[in-house]
Amino acid sequence: MTHRLKEVVKQTLGEDGVSFIENGDRPSISFKEQMDAWLAIDNISGNARYAMKLLGINPGRRRGKKTNGAKIIDGMENIIVPGYASRNSTFSSMREVLEDNGFQSHAVNAYEDLRFRRPLTTFQSADLLKRRIEDSPADIVNLICHSMGGIIALIACENLREEDRERIGRIVTLGTPWNGTTMAKLLALVKQGDGALRDLSPQSYVLDRVVPQVGNDIKRKTVSIGSAHDVIVPWESSILDGSLLNAVLRRGKAVTHANFLHEDHVAQTVAEVLKEAA
Repeated sequence: MTHRLKEVVKQTLGEDGVSFIENGDRPSISFKEQMDAWLAIDNISGNARYAMKLLGINPGRRRGKKTNGAKIIDGMENIIVPGYASRNSTFSSMREVLEDNGFQSHAVNAYEDLRFRRPLTTFQSADLLKRRIEDSPADIVNLICHSMGGIIALIACENLREEDRERIGRIVTLGTPWNGTTMAKLLALVKQGDGALRDLSPQSYVLDRVVPQVGNDIKRKTVSIGSAHDVIVPWESSILDGSLLNAVLRRGKAVTHANFLHEDHVAQTVAEVLKEAA
């Protein structure tokens, strides 16, 4: 399964566009390749916009629908799980590419207390997702997760009933900080009392104690994808111990943290991973 999945991902991204993390080995990523993320204009502007969103400032924000009705085809439901600063409307590009590949999908509600515009904690968000999965009539539920969404998904799945755990097909995570992100730790100093940022900080209780306890049956359904150009969640932090596959986008295929949601080749990679699981 893993060998076939690697071949599928390489066919989509090209030999130079991806590296795989196996048996503790780390790819040789040069200082120059990592610095490209800091120097390219589109990367600078993209990361700046994302940092502003983390602080609660959303430049050019458009109001989108909070929900996109569940679409179940051939007994399969594909749920997109937003990260800390994501909104449902930002997943339109991802949904379009998935649909072109025969996968209808929808994003669940943003994890936010709408009364106070305050992010929920990881456990609160995971409980919402858990109930959403339990209520799904689908035979197979796939989860496509951005950033914090991956952590939420694993905790939600770990707490499912056995019959619901068995319905989980594939969990694909994009830029998920399994080892935390320094950006969250710094922003937590500004947004004191924000439990979500605390959970995303390195060595948090959630990352050091809760995620490692997630069962192997759930982790072996997870494909974790990081990027050499992601300065919000460095690729080293996107490695999930025990996952089915850890992949790092490289060179011309590398993306910023926000652009995991907007680049067609990322969405196409997700589609190919789901096809392999179908």
